[in-house]
Amino acid sequence: MTDPGVRVLVIRRHDSTAGFVALKADQLLHLGTAVSTWGTGLASAAHAEIIALLPANPRLWVFTGNHRARRFYTRHGWSPTGSTRPTAFEPHPELMEYRRPHPSQDAT
Repeated sequence: MTDPGVRVLVIRRHDSTAGFVALKADQLLHLGTAVSTWGTGLASAAHAEIIALLPANPRLWVFTGNHRARRFYTRHGWSPTGSTRPTAFEPHPELMEYRRPHPSQDAT
């Protein structure tokens, strides 16, 4: 978060911090909410607000083994590109790249 190119936004719910989002250029770096909010629609609401802050055809990287996140992003219009890479930290789990058309490019 010390990178001046990273924008960090706090997700609030009932006057409490419930998660955060990190963005950099065309990339969604992180979208996370407290476990206690899972299933409430909070992450979907946050996603709807932040997607408009990203340029056309944004990208993100998600752990290949994080099936919950992959389902979330697929439901919200993201598609895997087929690109993968190992992480920089041990034991180097694999990341998958996803892209999403900007809402102005959506057919719906």
